[in-house]
Amino acid sequence: MSATRRAIPTFFVLIVVATLFWWGTPSAEVATPALDAQVLAFEQADLQGIRVVRPTGELHFLRQDGTWTAPGEDWEPSTTMMRRIAYQLHDLDARAQVALADADLSAYGMGVNAIQVHLELTEGKTLSLEVGGPNPSGVSWYVRRLPEGPVVVVKKAAVDYLSLDVEAFREAR
Repeated sequence: MSATRRAIPTFFVLIVVATLFWWGTPSAEVATPALDAQVLAFEQADLQGIRVVRPTGELHFLRQDGTWTAPGEDWEPSTTMMRRIAYQLHDLDARAQVALADADLSAYGMGVNAIQVHLELTEGKTLSLEVGGPNPSGVSWYVRRLPEGPVVVVKKAAVDYLSLDVEAFREAR
């Protein structure tokens, strides 16, 4: 057998061995914990109450027989705003995690200047969220699930309206 004919099978054997070695070698990449992208998850129809606690005061809304009310107020809540809250928060996903729960939360606008949102669902379940400030680019806002979630960023439209004047929450009639 000529040297060329012996080299061809040897070449293929070397390729197979190299491939198996490469495939079996563990990667040097550091594993990072997966982002739990879902911050809030609920059915919009299950939303029965909304409490928005802001540094300037508290807003409270209840849905009774399909109609939203503002207990203790002499005005009706904006149907559009109630729908917006339900729509924006019902399947709220994080864009990225930026800090663990034990980080300095004031760096993200949380703490005394934060807005807390408490969503009252059917069967007595409550979901709570703390909303900080916008990120440096202004396209996302810092939030965290209460009581002890990590700080994540979410799309601006999901929470920026929560800091609007009370007039934005009133029905225009």
